[in-house]
Amino acid sequence: MTDRDIARHAPAPPMCCGSEDAGLAGRRDMLRAVARAAALVGMAEPTFSKYFKRATGQNFSDLVRKLRLAHARRLLELSDKPISDICYEVGFSNLSNFNRHFLNDAGETPRQYRQRTQN
Repeated sequence: MTDRDIARHAPAPPMCCGSEDAGLAGRRDMLRAVARAAALVGMAEPTFSKYFKRATGQNFSDLVRKLRLAHARRLLELSDKPISDICYEVGFSNLSNFNRHFLNDAGETPRQYRQRTQN
């Protein structure tokens, strides 16, 4: 598998604009990511999900969320981009959802994390 194959099957960018419900858009993005990962390894989605959980001990969507949050932490540390821009750049479709997941994962809000790591 090459980097080009991985990039071709990477999750689609978030749908952050328009009238579509942001929660639904985020769920749809995650389903696309699962579908692309399953296609990449030549498995049906349910089979991929079962084997992924058995091999890693976590759901594929949980891993993607953790990777997105790790990327967000890196961007918060290294850039002055607005938090809302970082939210959408890392793949979240809704700022309040991003803030909630960040708080649950890091124990502090994105703003608090940035202030602590940039001082």
